Amino acid sequence: MEDIDAEQVPERSSPWQTSTLMWSSPIEAAELKVLWEGVSPQLEALREPFDRHVARPEGWINDFDSFVTFLEGWNEVVTAAHARG
Repeated sequence: MEDIDAEQVPERSSPWQTSTLMWSSPIEAAELKVLWEGVSPQLEALREPFDRHVARPEGWINDFDSFVTFLEGWNEVVTAAHARG
């Protein structure tokens, strides 16, 4: 598989800056998958600290459930990348 750098990302309208996208090797994707499998069952333990220190009424991740939804979305990406090698 050929490595892709940020200059190869096509120009497009996006709310995110493509310069902040992360590129991972297949080994790193596999490591992220294993990490998620270990961490995901323990996420609920973060609810109280998140609500106390991080939650804000504004923004797109404004509560713990939004945070978990975001992480689960990234898990889908990592799992798909791992499956493709």
